[in-house]
Amino acid sequence: MQFRVLGNLEVAADDGRRIVLPPKLRTILALLLIQHDQVVSIARIVEELWPSGHPATALATVQTYIYQLRKLLGSGGRGGGGGNSLLVTEGAGYTLRVPSENIDCAVFGDLIRSAQSSFTGGEYDAAARALNSALALWRASVFSDVPAGPFLDAQAVQLEEIRLQGIELQAEVYLRQGRHLEAVRDLKAMTITHPLHEGFHAKLMLALHRSGRRHEALDAYAALRQILSRDLGVEPSASVQEVHRAILAAGSGYDDFEFGAMAGPSQVIVPAQLPPDTADFVGRDDLLAELRRIVVGSRADVARAVCLVGAAGTGKTVLATKFAHPVRRIFTDGQFFAGLRDESGQAVNPYSVLGEFLEAAGFASNQIPSTVEARSRLFRSWCADRNVLVVLDDAVTADQVRPLLPGGVRDGVVITSRAPLYGLSGVTAVEVTTLPEQDALALLVKTSGRVWKPSERNIARDLVELCGHLPLAVRAVGAKLARSPHLSPGRLRDRLIDPAGRLDELKVGDLDVRARIDRSYRGLGRPARTALEKLGASAEGAFTVDEAAMLLEVGAGEAESILDGLVDERLLVVADDGAGGHRYVLPELTRLFMRGQVRVPRARRIASERWAPVTRLDVDHSPPADLFTER
Repeated sequence: MQFRVLGNLEVAADDGRRIVLPPKLRTILALLLIQHDQVVSIARIVEELWPSGHPATALATVQTYIYQLRKLLGSGGRGGGGGNSLLVTEGAGYTLRVPSENIDCAVFGDLIRSAQSSFTGGEYDAAARALNSALALWRASVFSDVPAGPFLDAQAVQLEEIRLQGIELQAEVYLRQGRHLEAVRDLKAMTITHPLHEGFHAKLMLALHRSGRRHEALDAYAALRQILSRDLGVEPSASVQEVHRAILAAGSGYDDFEFGAMAGPSQVIVPAQLPPDTADFVGRDDLLAELRRIVVGSRADVARAVCLVGAAGTGKTVLATKFAHPVRRIFTDGQFFAGLRDESGQAVNPYSVLGEFLEAAGFASNQIPSTVEARSRLFRSWCADRNVLVVLDDAVTADQVRPLLPGGVRDGVVITSRAPLYGLSGVTAVEVTTLPEQDALALLVKTSGRVWKPSERNIARDLVELCGHLPLAVRAVGAKLARSPHLSPGRLRDRLIDPAGRLDELKVGDLDVRARIDRSYRGLGRPARTALEKLGASAEGAFTVDEAAMLLEVGAGEAESILDGLVDERLLVVADDGAGGHRYVLPELTRLFMRGQVRVPRARRIASERWAPVTRLDVDHSPPADLFTER
């Protein structure tokens, strides 16, 4: 079965038959195709189908659409559903199992990457063949007949950007091959449809001059300068001005001039490494506004960097990604993303991260230096005159981050970390905490994909309380309810009330609260781990410095230092004691984790198993009424 999205969405069965889909099914299929072999959550489907607000029957409607789509696709287009269906259910979402060679946008991406590799290696004929094949796949705008929501709109923009970069690379290949007239033909059309694209204009100037049409090349520069001055109030970039000067001064040897030599690497694909946006994001409006104020501020003479600091599971990565996607059009020269811990929780070496960044920027492997310091200098130089966004996720230390920072005042940086990164000059720390109750309830409703009745509002309140309002835990509960329609919210609440099994319940796929806390715990030094174990084994969940000193069997000064270190790691929080002082509080989910790390006497464990929501289950709480609607 063949799928085409580079134009109208088309589905061709193995027997040549065209499968016609209604609009809503086209939207769902486009989502599944653009993320083939990945799980597309129900929440994302709902967001895409009803971007302005979903109906009360959204979940049932989506399930009906999936049934219809599965029936139409069958087992590869040969009819029938059976066990070989291309569309399978996985957790709280669906996956389309289709080879990438059967989807035109995936083939397009592979061909563009092949062309880039061939071009870098000087194999211009191979690059030209790959580019011709890639660009021939386009029939019209992406998803032309698909009712698109925010995610598909973003994907369409990204694919169109890659197409433009492919056309620019094709022109560069033609210039290297001496096919100047073909380059002129294509570039004249592109400068008309994209009058502010300086790369097209610069290559057109070069192609015209090499074709013996020097006067037209100079006219092309004058036309570009006039457009930029009129529309943007700026002059052409330094690289375009250099082409202009070279043409003015060129003699008979000008054919040896290479445009690409002026800017270092051949910049073909603008790095776009951001993870997919999250469709079921809620709240955090104040933090998003703060991020925009810092990173996209109007001043151009100060660093624009922020570090999101918070405990594991508070949603720092989701927040950073949610912020980064809308501003990618401001940082037009590239968006870099790197996770700074490996799967075991160990710090990733900045040497390897810089290598990946430089490769994404277009440098060949033999152009990338062999030391961290030299790689960092080259990365800063490349970023210096560009608008680049760098997102560094789950940083461990300031020394790890420092070599990865770009060098230009127009660049933006977003870092996430569990602990403050003291010593990073010019980086503003922003605290990310658990969600307010209203946002936690909204997240639960959205991720569960269910219609909640007014009679279930108290149960929903108890569920988010049992999750400690931690976004990761709330997402896990929502995903569990979405995955298991037979599981009632009340029954899940009853299972969560038992402290011994609560962390077991807060796990669905990679949404695993225990695993996240464990990574923080294992990152501590031995003294801090021992102290946390003793605090977790205590019947009390809050401590003064003196109480902690007695429990840890150390002096007050040493106890305060240990406690402050655990606060830095966001494993303890500081709370006002109501008498002008403060106490150190161990969050409930962290306490439950620590009790799994050490053996606690049964009497002490029973004394500490106190959970307030259990005594409030029949109280009439009042979360937002529109979240809980009669069927």
